Amino acid sequence: MKIKVKYFNMLREFAGIKEEYYTFSSIPTIQALLEETCSKHQEKLKDKLLDTEGKMKPAILIFLNSQIVNHNELNQNLSDNDEIYLFPVISGG
Repeated sequence: MKIKVKYFNMLREFAGIKEEYYTFSSIPTIQALLEETCSKHQEKLKDKLLDTEGKMKPAILIFLNSQIVNHNELNQNLSDNDEIYLFPVISGG
């Protein structure tokens, strides 16, 4: 099973790449994919995505195949060739 992850804005800088693919032998959840992503990129990206309790920071938007995913839906199973987009919320004045 192959899943594509795309990083946007500052997350792209911390990941060091625009997009990448992850391969799983079993059906992963969004949470499992995010944990794999944080493990691969270690502290550079992990600190930007997760809070001190290991939960997704509210300032990160997650899309699954162009549909927004609520942070309480991260246990949702992924399918082959799904795409996850990670956006940091941008604020300013």
